[in-house]
Amino acid sequence: YFAGTHETLEEMHLRGSKVSKLNANTFSGFKNLKLIDLRDNKLTTMESSVFGDGVIDENLKVLISGNEWNCTCDIEFLLDFIADEVNVTCKSPDELAEKNIFDLEEICVVPTTTTEGMKLFWFDICCIKVLKV
Repeated sequence: YFAGTHETLEEMHLRGSKVSKLNANTFSGFKNLKLIDLRDNKLTTMESSVFGDGVIDENLKVLISGNEWNCTCDIEFLLDFIADEVNVTCKSPDELAEKNIFDLEEICVVPTTTTEGMKLFWFDICCIKVLKV
């Protein structure tokens, strides 16, 4: 649908389009895209891969209110790009229902001491020794 526009398209308005899922790379290759309006759709989650494997332009803003967000740490990456932050609320899980999506900033904090962290630390020590041998 967007053939020939990857270099020039600056805004994509998909408000109220009944979008329920976005595939990987949906928005990749749009070099000048500054605004994506996804308000009032049926989205519950989104993976960062919808923007491709490259770096997401820090100037990109996304409007996402009016969707039924499942607020897990998987969508935390969106917090840097949300342009309508006041009106974006969670639908699930139950403990976050009707709360602002920015509550994920406190919920998704990576603890500094965990068993997983210890495993990674051990792996680093292991590999460094192996490399020196």
